[in-house]
Amino acid sequence: MNRPLSAPVGIVRLEGTDIQFPCAPGQPVLEAAFSAGIALPYACRRGICGLCAAQVMQGEVTPIDSLPMTNARCDATQVLLCRCSPAGQSLTVRPATWERQQQARQLPPL
Repeated sequence: MNRPLSAPVGIVRLEGTDIQFPCAPGQPVLEAAFSAGIALPYACRRGICGLCAAQVMQGEVTPIDSLPMTNARCDATQVLLCRCSPAGQSLTVRPATWERQQQARQLPPL
């Protein structure tokens, strides 16, 4: 019996911590973090505000759709975590801030 192959889930790590969480292909890193109980800064979730910008320390990212993964507030090493997903099995990022939540939660719909 042939089973369809699914894309591998990437593991996102926060640099300098023991925190890591899974991120499905096409799932924004920001959303995956909240689902894992990690709060990262954000406001718009559309790539406009720039609050979710983080440095990519290791690995690569891929856009979740046709919109850009950076904006004018990002420097050359940053991406917007609301606009990207890991391109491989491992991604290490350095967000401006982060916080453990009491429990995992879903972000509200856009």
